[in-house]
Order: sequence, then structure tokens, then C-alpha cells
Amino acid sequence: MTRILLTQLAIIVIYMTAWYLVARALSRFDVADIAWGPGFIISAFTAAGAVSERLNHRAYLVMALVIAWGMRLSLHVYLRNRGKPEDARYRAWRQEWGKNANIRAFLQVFILQGLLLLIISLPITAVIMPEVPPLRFWMLQDCLSGPWASCSKQ
Repeated sequence: MTRILLTQLAIIVIYMTAWYLVARALSRFDVADIAWGPGFIISAFTAAGAVSERLNHRAYLVMALVIAWGMRLSLHVYLRNRGKPEDARYRAWRQEWGKNANIRAFLQVFILQGLLLLIISLPITAVIMPEVPPLRFWMLQDCLSGPWASCSKQ
């Protein structure tokens, strides 16, 4: 599991660095918000790739849900920001940080969001790992994996 987490960390840092370069090219740091959702998808695929031969139905279900949520969020933020100036929060930080805005944005916006993304995605990683015993969220797993037959179980 440690190897998988370190791999996720490296890939997320590379991913967020790429988005930082996009932000610099566009001169707007609010693209970090667009990167948030797909970052979870990348984290999930990294975990799944490490154990691909042992994925179970639970992992596929979680990955499908993460893909749907991540893409929906990214599209929503992109459409909300399209054609508008940079988000006021990021403009305020840019002004407050002055000449250090670029390095601070890299560390305090992009890398910090990448680290938070890794921490928040730990449950997703745990569910994808086949060594983790099945999770029971009020019979949710049973209801989703076998709709009518399993939902009647207590």
C-alpha cells in the first residue's frame, strides 16, 4: 500500500505541476479548481493500475462513480468560469503575494491541493485495494451490486 501511495503522490504532484504551468500560461490560478475533480480520477486509476489483475466489482463501481463525479465537477467549474475574469479569491492572493505570487501559488494552491486531494482520496484507494475487507455502508454495497435481491437483506 505504501508503494501505491507514493506512486499516487508522485503522479498527483506531476499532474498539479502541469496545471500550474497551464495557469501560468493563462495568467489565472483559478484553473486549479478545474483540476480538482480529474485529480481524483487520476488517483483512483493509479490505485487500480497497481492491482489491475485483482480488481473486483466494488472497485469498478467506485471508479465509475469517481469518474462521473470528477468529470461533472470539472465541467461545471469550467463552464462557470468560462469567459469571466479570474476568481476573486485568486486575484486577492495574487495581489497579496506580490512578486512571490507564482511560487506561492505553486506551493499553496497547486501542491497543497494535490496533497489534500491525496488525503481525501484515501478512502477511494482503500476501496479499490482487494486486500481491504468489503465496506458496509448501511447495506449500500449490497444494494448497488445486486439491486432487488440484496436490498432485502438486513
